[in-house]
Amino acid sequence: MEQIQYTFGKAAQFDLSRLVYNDNGNPIVGFAGLNYTNKHGEHANNTIIIGVSYDNTLEKSRKQLIAKMQIDLGLQVIADDAKNDDGLFTIHRERIVTMDYSKSDDTTREAAAELLLSIYNSINNRKQGKSNDAYTKANTYTALFHGVKIHNEAETIELSGLAYRKRVITEGEYPVVNSRPKTIAKNKLRGALPIGKWRTYRLDKAHTIRRSGDTLFFGETEKEIETMIQHRTFRLLTETETV
Repeated sequence: MEQIQYTFGKAAQFDLSRLVYNDNGNPIVGFAGLNYTNKHGEHANNTIIIGVSYDNTLEKSRKQLIAKMQIDLGLQVIADDAKNDDGLFTIHRERIVTMDYSKSDDTTREAAAELLLSIYNSINNRKQGKSNDAYTKANTYTALFHGVKIHNEAETIELSGLAYRKRVITEGEYPVVNSRPKTIAKNKLRGALPIGKWRTYRLDKAHTIRRSGDTLFFGETEKEIETMIQHRTFRLLTETETV
């Protein structure tokens, strides 16, 4: 396995693959804790599940959304598993039909249909090595490891996983967004699916990451490190562990 060294502040230099692979080179699926400040200034302790396959997340979201559309929204998806000879889904808008108009309104039904078609698009495109057609950051990142990627221009390292829990320490300042009703409905539907819990974290914005009993500290200055030593239990990966 290729080793990529990365230095966070003056804290440590280590093999990034250790975040997502065990000593035998197998992906780790489990919890990780991030003490993290996001771009809006929110400082929080985040618990995420790392090592999760995004493809599996999309497929679970597809099935859950279809079930919700049929049970709660009065929609029927015809031949939802149909594929062509290349193994790609052949779904299109005309195969999403309304069976019961009393269960939901037009806005919610259209939001659900658009969201489902977008999920299908992501699944099909990923099988062809492409991003969702509406994705605005195509070719922006290079994958390093399972769930770890690098921004090609900023050279920042990002870790992805499923959000499990968050405890806010300092509230952030979020802009007020006046979304259209269909966008609000779509965001609500998406938020209830596994893909709605998918998060990406810039590691240079993380203060600590706890995984498998270890705490990795990402500090900017030696003073910060000294403060952590006094108030928290953690260890830095030594040089012998990075080879």
